[in-house]
Amino acid sequence: MPVTVVRRSTPSATTTFEWLPPSPDALCRYGAEWTAAKLRWGLAVDVLERDRLLDIAAGCGGAEVGFTPAP
Repeated sequence: MPVTVVRRSTPSATTTFEWLPPSPDALCRYGAEWTAAKLRWGLAVDVLERDRLLDIAAGCGGAEVGFTPAP
């Protein structure tokens, strides 16, 4: 069965490192929320995703990410 890949500019159609919020403040929050979700649920992060999240964090003035581990 042939599959067609369609590239969209919406968050639901991409991964963390393909779509980013346009506002710098929103970008920092987005990176922090994504990181917190990964930490909370013990989810794996691949190399590309890790590098992108580190790039985002580098521009956010050393903000800390808080999270509560999932039960």
